[in-house]
Amino acid sequence: MRRTILFLALTACTAESHPFRFEPLPELVVTKPPTATIASGKLLLEPGERMIWDVSAKGFVIARAELVIDGDTATSKVKTSMLASSFTSIDHQLVTAIDRDTNRATTGVETLTVDGEVKHNEAAFAEKEYALDGQSVKVANVQTIHTAIGLLRGWVAPEAHGGFMPVLVGGSLYRLEVDQPGIEDLQGKQTLRIYCRIVPPASAKDQKGITGSIWFTTDEDHVPVRIEIGSDEGRLVAELVERTHA
Repeated sequence: MRRTILFLALTACTAESHPFRFEPLPELVVTKPPTATIASGKLLLEPGERMIWDVSAKGFVIARAELVIDGDTATSKVKTSMLASSFTSIDHQLVTAIDRDTNRATTGVETLTVDGEVKHNEAAFAEKEYALDGQSVKVANVQTIHTAIGLLRGWVAPEAHGGFMPVLVGGSLYRLEVDQPGIEDLQGKQTLRIYCRIVPPASAKDQKGITGSIWFTTDEDHVPVRIEIGSDEGRLVAELVERTHA
């Protein structure tokens, strides 16, 4: 995501109304939802960091995602490839202002354009509430996609316990649930893999839950090198192809 990342663009691509059709996922084991929140700790979004992922479906690259950390501002862009745009065009941009003293987002400005139709949201965040387009909602510790990724990078470790966090995506509040990380080999290198679930809001009756995994490097940077998500419609994979940092 969607998630990690990437959560909105990836979820948009797996929506029931989307023209792409993918291989169905195997039946997934339902686990008990975690009750502990992931709301504090180190926020790993380092100034000067830039990451690029290729997003693929059935082995074909259909989009590219980029995340840039400029001081206390995180900016991501996701855009469908020329081939995929012949079916549908998706352009997603999100800008998050970060308060490093509290390891939390202060504002998030999001624009999603699908086949020329634009949806724009502006949010402000506080410890116990958030405001979307000027309307306050009493939910604590709500994250943007960016701060969710940063918190997961700071949290992930073999001894970490599973938990959840509320994430605002496309103007809707989702619940991101993650299991305890495990060590797994990925292309000859050890990684920390977490299984996750993206639970849509109760009001989104036409949306199904999304499951996935995120693989992080085992060094202190905990770089998200692979993200895979899917629903009954199929799955998408985001592979890290470039990372630079100051």
